[in-house]
Amino acid sequence: MAINSEHVIDFKYPVKDAFETGKTVVVFLDPDSCPMTGLYSNLWVFDLRGRKLWEAELPSNSRFDIWKRKGPVSEKSDIYWGLQQKEPLIASSFSSYDCEIDLATGEIIKADFYK
Repeated sequence: MAINSEHVIDFKYPVKDAFETGKTVVVFLDPDSCPMTGLYSNLWVFDLRGRKLWEAELPSNSRFDIWKRKGPVSEKSDIYWGLQQKEPLIASSFSSYDCEIDLATGEIIKADFYK
């Protein structure tokens, strides 16, 4: 993938969506291609020079998690499976949260459990 037609970034997994917002580029890696063991961030933001600024926080590893694991992290995985909105940035996680993500930091602003 190229940012500003100059900065080429190679990803281990296919890009499902990418879009510019302000002075950053949001990249959403295809959840069907990412590993489903442990916690894996597939929502990243880069500056316009191609430098990664952050990977989005996942709800199952945050203060928004309402359940406890019964085993090691590898038994329960989390990943974002879809983008619901670009502004504000809202992504849906495998652990059944719609998360509003802070574009400046990658932290979860608000998480709504929908299951």
